[in-house]
Parts: sequence; C-alpha cells; structure tokens
Amino acid sequence: MRAKLTATLLIRSGNGEMVNLAVRMSDTDNTETSQLKQLMGRVFESNACEAFGDFMTRRIALGDLAPMADDALLDGIDESPDGGAAMAEAHLTSLPDDARDALLDRASTETGRRLHAAAVTLLAAVDAARLPVEVTPEMVAAAAVTELGDSIPLGAPRS
Repeated sequence: MRAKLTATLLIRSGNGEMVNLAVRMSDTDNTETSQLKQLMGRVFESNACEAFGDFMTRRIALGDLAPMADDALLDGIDESPDGGAAMAEAHLTSLPDDARDALLDRASTETGRRLHAAAVTLLAAVDAARLPVEVTPEMVAAAAVTELGDSIPLGAPRS
C-alpha cells in the first residue's frame, strides 16, 4: 500500500477545521513549498512510506476489530512477533468489500496526513535550528508513528 498526496487530501487543523492540503501548501513561500514537495515526493516513493502505511493499516484494522480497546492493548498486539499483522489481515479478510475498502481508504488518508504533519514539523525544526541536516523519508516515517506535528496548528509560523 502506498499513500498518495493529492489536491483533494484534507487535513484537520489545530482548531478542528478541515483544510485542503493543496490550498495550505500554496499559502507558504515558494522555498518552503518546494522543500516540502520534494521531501513528500521522496517519502511517497520510499520503502519507509510503504512500511508506515502497513503500520497504519494494521492499527486501524485492529482498532476496528476491537473499538473499545485502549492504546495499551493495541501496543501489546503490536509487540507480538508479527506486529499484529495476522490478526489485522484476518479481520480485513472477514469484512465485506465495501467495509474493507472504506477501512483501507481511512488508513491511506491517515497515512498521508501523519506523514505530511511529520514532514512539516521536521522541516520547521531543521530550519529553526539552522542545522545542516537532510530530513530523510525514514525520519519522516518514524516521526509519523509518534504523530509528531499533530499538536502544531497549520497556521503556526515557520522560522
């Protein structure tokens, strides 16, 4: 599974308002937009994106399987040797096609949203610290697991 960044991808801002990603990107200056577009292109073409997408699919499938389970239970399942992949796959297979497609769409959207939020946050941190560091797709995927950037409103200024 690969997440795809499209002009219709909507993300939730800090105040809960849905914002079209393409509109948000056009509000930044050209250098920042170019850096973000280049990074996201590398991220979406990487194995790290595919691995993170698989992680998100597992988490969402397991959450759907046990909607009242808390994060501790899901974390415990993730600690199993296969990371809960067999359980998630069994659940996905048991779903009707339309429900499975809806769940996979939700996982894809969440993958793109988290990767984008992590990329924006990492680029802002590197820029603010004026560090000669290249943000890699693997860094973005690792940060997305922790939902880095989810607490930063879209309108937050970048230094």
